[in-house]
Parts: sequence; structure tokens; C-alpha cells
Amino acid sequence: GGLIVGGAYGKGVLFEKGKVQGYCDVHEGTIGAQIGGQAYTQFIFFKEKAPLVQLKNGSMVFSAQVSAVAANADANKNAEYTDGVAVIIMNAKGLMAEASVSGQKFKYVPQKAFD
Repeated sequence: GGLIVGGAYGKGVLFEKGKVQGYCDVHEGTIGAQIGGQAYTQFIFFKEKAPLVQLKNGSMVFSAQVSAVAANADANKNAEYTDGVAVIIMNAKGLMAEASVSGQKFKYVPQKAFD
């Protein structure tokens, strides 16, 4: 959610070739023209190995977004890969309008840490 300054947090699971490899915490901060709140499911697909390695070593950051997500909108049918990564947002609920600068930071924990 946000009103000029916003933030988000989520947890995820990293799959490679259909098997759980680890878990991710996602932190997001935004600043800019924004108002509202939303809940959604985010899928990140890696076409190339380099950005996946960046995620695993904690150096992957997504930034600079312009979006308008309305209640139950399905605006991601034609998502494309950028720098080897495609992000799909599904099940968006809420109302959020924004033109903001944001960054998502990932903390990855390998599955073996839980074994």
C-alpha cells in the first residue's frame, strides 16, 4: 500500500526444473505519485541463468515501475522478458494507482538450510 511513500513485503518459493530450491523474502519500497493498496501474486520467470544467480546471491533488484492495477484486473497476458526476466502479476485485488520509483530486494535462503 502507499500514499506518496509505500511499502510491501512477501514470501516466495524458488523452483528450478519443478523442484523446490529455496525460499525468498521480498521487500519493496516506493516513492512518488501513488495512492491505494493491493494484494497480488507475483511470478518471476528466468529465461537466462545470470539473473537467477543474482537473485540467489542477493544482488537482484527490480525498479522503476509505472502501473495502474484495478480490482481483479488481469493485465499481464502479454508479459515479455526483459534482461532475461519476466514478471507476471496475478490475482490482483484492491485499487492502486501509481507512477512511482520502486525497488524490490530479495533475500534467498536455500532449501538445504531447512533440511
